[in-house]
Amino acid sequence: MSLPHLVSGIALLLLFGRMGLGDFIYKILKLDFVFTKQGIVLAQVFVNLPLTIKILHTSLNESNEKMVFVARTLGCSEFGAVAMIADSTCMKTEIVPTSIYLNMSTGDIDIAIGIAVILIFISLTCLMFFEIFFNREVDKN
Repeated sequence: MSLPHLVSGIALLLLFGRMGLGDFIYKILKLDFVFTKQGIVLAQVFVNLPLTIKILHTSLNESNEKMVFVARTLGCSEFGAVAMIADSTCMKTEIVPTSIYLNMSTGDIDIAIGIAVILIFISLTCLMFFEIFFNREVDKN
């Protein structure tokens, strides 16, 4: 993270240029990283990956299982990936978050709000259950 970006650029050029590993990658995969869009992506990933890993590590260490469980009960999942790969066919591949989104976008606001209220009720119930359950475990120790 403290390496100057120019030094990183030189290292990437030497490693992924035609005189280093880049020649092998070009021959096998036909990927060229010098003066191309792929090179821009490589440089951005190389420069930003350490910071991303640090932020991710910190956030995972500070999160707790209750928050993850409640997020999942509210539909926190691979919404975008599911929408792209499986679409959202009504009563076939439809999941709750896509149902809310589609109902909002088609003007069925009452249905979307009803589904959202059900998810909020489930979330609050789970929070209360886990708060009681984990507090009992803490009190026993």
